[in-house]
Amino acid sequence: MKKIFFLISLLALQFNAVADSLPILKNKAVENCVTKYGEEDSECLGSLNDKTNTELQNSYNEKFHELEKMDYTKWWMGSKEQKQSMLSAFKKSQDGWVQYRDNYCQVLTTSEQGGHAFGEVMLSCLINMNNNRIAEIKMTNP
Repeated sequence: MKKIFFLISLLALQFNAVADSLPILKNKAVENCVTKYGEEDSECLGSLNDKTNTELQNSYNEKFHELEKMDYTKWWMGSKEQKQSMLSAFKKSQDGWVQYRDNYCQVLTTSEQGGHAFGEVMLSCLINMNNNRIAEIKMTNP
């Protein structure tokens, strides 16, 4: 029994060391869900995931529509082709970023895969990455 308790304590310390060294793997909202409902509660954690994905999509859509409305004739030697190229690049950058986010979080959480805290650290990573991307999108102003 002492050995099991020791191993559990050691694993908890290892998780805390990984999460503390990588702040992107910690998120207060995720921690609050886990504290309030436990690690197995998919409703609270799922709603956080849905909320951040919706916020990201809304932010992207709003900026895309803003860029669509831009008057390219105010750019130096602006053309309709430049504007279409910009819109296409913005769409490609978002698609590529989503793939990058998923792969990056997978890399960062590899040591937690199969462990009890995997869902918590993965979701924290995804939420934090989404929040960073939302800030980047808001700064986009060609």
